[in-house]
Amino acid sequence: MTLYLLHGNEQFLIKKEISSILAKNPNASVEKDLSLDLKTLVEMASMPSLFSPERIYIVDSPDFSDDISFFINFLEGGIPSGVSIIIKNPESFDRRNKFYKVIEKHAKIIEFKKIPEWDEDKAAQFLVKIFSDENKKCSLTVALQIVHSLGTDLSLLNSEAIKIATFLGEDEEVAFEKAKIVMSQSKEDVFALFSSITDKNTKNSLDILAKLISSGNENPIALLSFISSQFRSLLKMRILHDKGKNINEISSSLGLSNFYAKKLYMSCKKFTVDKLRKSLELMYDVDIKLKSGFDPKVELPLLVANISG
Repeated sequence: MTLYLLHGNEQFLIKKEISSILAKNPNASVEKDLSLDLKTLVEMASMPSLFSPERIYIVDSPDFSDDISFFINFLEGGIPSGVSIIIKNPESFDRRNKFYKVIEKHAKIIEFKKIPEWDEDKAAQFLVKIFSDENKKCSLTVALQIVHSLGTDLSLLNSEAIKIATFLGEDEEVAFEKAKIVMSQSKEDVFALFSSITDKNTKNSLDILAKLISSGNENPIALLSFISSQFRSLLKMRILHDKGKNINEISSSLGLSNFYAKKLYMSCKKFTVDKLRKSLELMYDVDIKLKSGFDPKVELPLLVANISG
């Protein structure tokens, strides 16, 4: 039947794709969560079944780094009738590998990438679809508000949307004020920190940072990574702004959604290019320190004081 290779860093979409494949083959027997090497997989798939004419094997993370010519021979000979193989997260799967072109002829290869923080429009469209599946109407504006609060992690957005839909009961329309009541996680404090830093309100920035660190919900390195990514966007935006580009041109050049670009545009004008570059250099130094075991309760406040001052 078919060979599927599903890879990428968005595991939620990989799981969703597998569910879709299984739904299209309701009569197949399914062997899932298999941790097999490719030779064992070939042996199992080649063995005739007396009980089920349709079989699906779901194999997790087989190693593609060694000589897999035997696997290529298996594919060239034709996957046995009624057999489908789903390989997810293949290790050392490299498009430059000499076997890739051969595998590509016989497999459906799909890469699933996480939606970056700045592409809130795409995450919001995903959220609108989830609410629709739950028989709820959600405007793109409300979806963007939810994404702004929760971030772009699709697994989290999916679970929160289902929870919100359940909470709304017979209400068909999703309103942000009602959604907020049951949203269990929120990145509002993280965005509040970034906003306070760009407003150059050092005291408020340090207060928010202390709250985030003491809560234990934010990994210090991940928090620094988030701030750094925002400042990199600010730097690119400021450079384009200084070249006379307007907001629409900047948004298009950087591949940012209009919603996200407008949020950053006012902030970028509060910093010079030099200040933004120096801030990123400081962040790089602090990142090395944190990964070397330095205390985030000391290093992060010093950093925030420097970049917001």
